[in-house]
Amino acid sequence: MSVSQTGGSDLTGSGTLIRLLFKIRENAEPGKDVALIFSTFTFNNGAIPASPNSARWRLVDRTPPVVTEGPEVVDVGVNSAAVRWKTNELTTGKIEYGKTAGYGQFKNAAAVDSVHLVALENLQPLTVYHFRVSATDTAGNGPVTTADATFRTLSDTVTVSLPEMTVAIGSVFDVPITVTNLTGFQIKKIQMDMTIDSTTLSPIGAFSDSSMTAKWGTPFYSVSKNVFHVEISGAEPLKGKGVLIWLRFRLLGGVYPGAVLNFSFDSFQLNSGTPAVKINSGKIHVVQGHAAGGIEVSLPDTSLLPGTRLLLPVSVSDVTDKGIHSLALTLSADNKIVKFHGIETKNSLTEIWGSPQVKISGDSLTVSLQGTAAVSDSGTLLFIDLETLPAAQEGDTTELKFDRFRFNQGNPFANVKNGFIRIYKRHDAISGFVFESDSVTAVKDAVVSAKETDTGQVKTGVSDSTGSFLVASLDSTKTYTVSVSKPGYTSPDPVQHVKTGTSDLKFYLEKQNGFIDGWVKSPENKAVVGALVVADDGHGHFGSGNTDSTGHFAVNHLAKRFSYTVTVTKFGFHDTVLQNVRVNQTVQVQMKWFYGEIHGMVRDTNRVAMDSVFVQALSLKKGTRVDSFLTDKTGKYDLDSLKTDQYLIYALREGFVSTPNQVTVNLAPGDSVASDFTMERAVLAAIDISGNQEIPNNVSSRFDFTGKTAKGQVMALRSPVWKLWPKKAGVASQGIVYPNPDYFGEANLSVTDQFTGISDTLRLSVYAPVTAATNAVFENAEGVSLQITPGSVDQPQKIKIQSVSLPSVKKSTKRFSAPGKGYILKPGGYKFQESVHLEMPVPAGFAAKRVKIGRWNQDKAQWDVLETNVVTHGDTSKLSSELSEFSLLAVLNPAKDLGMESLRFYPNPFSPKIDTDLDGYPGLTIEFLITSRDARRPFVTVQIYSLLGQKVRTLVNHEPQNKDQRLKFRWDGLTDDGRMARNGRYVVKVDVSDATGTKTKLGTVILVK
Repeated sequence: MSVSQTGGSDLTGSGTLIRLLFKIRENAEPGKDVALIFSTFTFNNGAIPASPNSARWRLVDRTPPVVTEGPEVVDVGVNSAAVRWKTNELTTGKIEYGKTAGYGQFKNAAAVDSVHLVALENLQPLTVYHFRVSATDTAGNGPVTTADATFRTLSDTVTVSLPEMTVAIGSVFDVPITVTNLTGFQIKKIQMDMTIDSTTLSPIGAFSDSSMTAKWGTPFYSVSKNVFHVEISGAEPLKGKGVLIWLRFRLLGGVYPGAVLNFSFDSFQLNSGTPAVKINSGKIHVVQGHAAGGIEVSLPDTSLLPGTRLLLPVSVSDVTDKGIHSLALTLSADNKIVKFHGIETKNSLTEIWGSPQVKISGDSLTVSLQGTAAVSDSGTLLFIDLETLPAAQEGDTTELKFDRFRFNQGNPFANVKNGFIRIYKRHDAISGFVFESDSVTAVKDAVVSAKETDTGQVKTGVSDSTGSFLVASLDSTKTYTVSVSKPGYTSPDPVQHVKTGTSDLKFYLEKQNGFIDGWVKSPENKAVVGALVVADDGHGHFGSGNTDSTGHFAVNHLAKRFSYTVTVTKFGFHDTVLQNVRVNQTVQVQMKWFYGEIHGMVRDTNRVAMDSVFVQALSLKKGTRVDSFLTDKTGKYDLDSLKTDQYLIYALREGFVSTPNQVTVNLAPGDSVASDFTMERAVLAAIDISGNQEIPNNVSSRFDFTGKTAKGQVMALRSPVWKLWPKKAGVASQGIVYPNPDYFGEANLSVTDQFTGISDTLRLSVYAPVTAATNAVFENAEGVSLQITPGSVDQPQKIKIQSVSLPSVKKSTKRFSAPGKGYILKPGGYKFQESVHLEMPVPAGFAAKRVKIGRWNQDKAQWDVLETNVVTHGDTSKLSSELSEFSLLAVLNPAKDLGMESLRFYPNPFSPKIDTDLDGYPGLTIEFLITSRDARRPFVTVQIYSLLGQKVRTLVNHEPQNKDQRLKFRWDGLTDDGRMARNGRYVVKVDVSDATGTKTKLGTVILVK
């Protein structure tokens, strides 16, 4: 933009000189910095000095995101569902769901992404759930919420159905057994029994081909006393719905046409009887002959010129699994129009059989053909080799009639369709055939163009199923250039100077079934995902593909006549071009990074260049430091090998803070961005640790820290000290935590400045990642251990443990007390495939044989006792149990009858004024433990009496107290009216009571002032 302005009077004062109007483009990238730089600025053509300051704008995203796809329910089970949605930019996501439009429950999407998939679990079967999703972009715009939608979970009952069929007497038929959705039921075994009427049906077998149980292998079946028994099992649980298995029968002659046979299962069992099964019976409608349907066999209708010889295809419907090993046919036609030469099996379904037996007699063709392997698939069964006679006249027509057609010995039967041949002869036309490059297979729907040599006028025709074409209404005095084309084929060169009346023109098209594939790698030999690969042969043929998660690509459907130029493009890389790549070739492509750079100056507050300053680049996508530069005396830095990314740039030196504190740079390929820093001396006030507070125990985890001044400015630290505890959890060094692979539970990570002693501590949760192959023992700091064996889980899990202080309602119940901590094992409610082995330490002061492991029952608000054993490791005894699922666990002490244990008075004698036992309290301590089977908190009364029976002091009067815990009450020597009691002997009376009664104990103490 160039701006100039003049006026008749001199400018005076200061302020806005001129206003420039800009418009931000709609496709501008949010977060990108835009520099406004004066290349020149003069007053009075330079007569007056001017010192312009350039500006920098940052584009800010104020547009909320848009949910462009979904939300859609992509996978519904009995107790689960998965919801997917897509947004037009990176967003955080949340789904709200519940049995009403009020929802009540929610779950956040796992990551910032444009595609979100959230799994909902612990749903109720056969229930309608309402749901909606919301999205908020990374700039904080939103949330945008979708309208209410619903889905319905599946039934916890599986429906097994037999079909209604029409079957011909004497035929062999297959019965598909279909089921509703099995996802989530963990079905690994199936058994079924069916009682058969041996006069009507004969069981032949069972098979799993093209069914849900195909991966399980071959089913077992048996027939005993008219009971058809089938069973099949496999290691992989079944998912989805459809055909479960096939049963094969023969319909015998003991039934008449028109009869309806009902058939069902006597029993059908999934696994060991769970889930429940509902059976829908089937019906067989009995018919005679081939009214029940059969294999469709057909000949085409076509128009031919006189004297034309061709291979006419005989088409057949799907014959897969029909057991066809032979055929016999007799075909007839008018022998004044058509002459038979035999048959051809090359490039047909019967190519796998032996040589045919052929007999030609007059107007008929008889063929017998067989082989050891059964034919399969649909398409061309064989070709009839025939010729139209030269003497045939235009308009002559003959039917190609099957006088006989039989598969095997008549089973399966064939439904035949005859064809017709019509003779034509055009002097204003060009005709011929279009074949594939094998010279046999006819090409249908190919467009044949005839271009007049002089005028360029074009007329077209289309080939039929025999490959025959006709381009008509041509000028018989002209010659033509004839060409052919069809999508998916490479055209041959055109034929020039063709005269009208030509009837034997033949074209051969080559299928475009070539490919070029390969792998695209980065300079570090890692897969490049999402790269665009374009192949172009320079002759109008091209194709493209994208690399997948492994870096593999495939460009398919390529013409095969010429070599290709392959171009690979990916944002952040230089384009890579490969020349002369042959079709059906596999290539390896290694791309080069298209780097950008960030550079600048570092100065002190006096604008003097500073050395020994670390300038660091942090990738915001990866969250890791990717490059750094240490300035020298020039104060310059240059980060010149940065990949396309969004970066935070810091300038760090111990005892200094920088201005700006940090710079965000969106770096595109080839960008060169300048950013300067000013360093100022500062004093450390605080340290903040950053990093994931939930870490796995099998890999190291990196943590960073930030030193801050009292004003919140970031400053560098030199060699801070890292520490991880408890020691059993692992070690930490230079910001990297190396966990003990046998540990799980809580841990603490601290970093301390060794010069000032300022530190920060981060609470960590260390989890154990487990898979179906895991065989390990994990233990927390308190000695709670968990043994995972192979097959315990069916999918990867994060095993966690959290120690908690139990609330009074859980710490003491009527039946039990929990003397120690509680332990929450996660994921809560997860059911293991095989039980896992738990061990817990015995609380101090308790007998191992008396205490038990308990699991908190949330529904009943009580402890359920698990089967508990005592195991010994050296001199240490532990409690053990087998767990099938996780929940809150604790060591329980079973309740005893009402009473008191370990009643003590100390010190005795005692002084109300002197702390004689050095416990921090002068006076008398009364200590005891109460037991009860009836009450969670029995009532306690503690009173002091003189030897004459006079009550001196009531310390506690019928107040509820926790049982199985040591209670302490103190007497300071005062009476109930606040006077100091006299020296002498006193009686202490302790009463405990519940609904079963009261227990009392007495003791004497001596007061000495």
